[in-house]
Amino acid sequence: MYKATPVFPKIIYETDTPYEFSEEETTFLKTADMHKKLNLGCSDDTHVLELKVFKNLKKFITSHIKTYVYDVLSIDPSIEFYITESWVNYMPVNGHHHQHKHPNSILSGVLFINGDNSPLTLISEETKPFSTLRLNAFKNNLYNTETFLIDNTPGMLVLFPSDLSHAVDVNGGNDIRCSLSFNTFVKGDLFDTQTSRLTLS
Repeated sequence: MYKATPVFPKIIYETDTPYEFSEEETTFLKTADMHKKLNLGCSDDTHVLELKVFKNLKKFITSHIKTYVYDVLSIDPSIEFYITESWVNYMPVNGHHHQHKHPNSILSGVLFINGDNSPLTLISEETKPFSTLRLNAFKNNLYNTETFLIDNTPGMLVLFPSDLSHAVDVNGGNDIRCSLSFNTFVKGDLFDTQTSRLTLS
């Protein structure tokens, strides 16, 4: 017998109950103005969750952010996580989104709006059994994998640390793939010891 303990993990949060879009939300998402960026179209508005039409959606996302940081990570509840920007992604057929991170953010998220067969790919730059040597594995698991795929399920919310690289495979469906992304930051007394203190407001 033995005990294997994963330490210092990256926590990926997925909702088990999808968000149900209202007819008004769906109509807005289909008609929103956007600009093209590489293989991806993005909404012109980078604060879409502040719009009245998304009032309920913002409540849904905010409640899960609180669960992630306070219940899962046990962050001090006096530290407030707030959404700094939010936008809608429009991926055309055969389009893809390159590997990237979200700078100037603590926690990021994506809400899948419509489905196809292109998963969200999370990419680790650290998950290797031995950091000084790359060794072949006869099967991938959570201890040795360098990628983690999340299926595109409409209405499902995914939260992940903003410094985690991620990408989206080629849209192999017959329609535009749509998702909503957002970033967060923090404010409050973040760190307070006898020798140092950090407060953001």
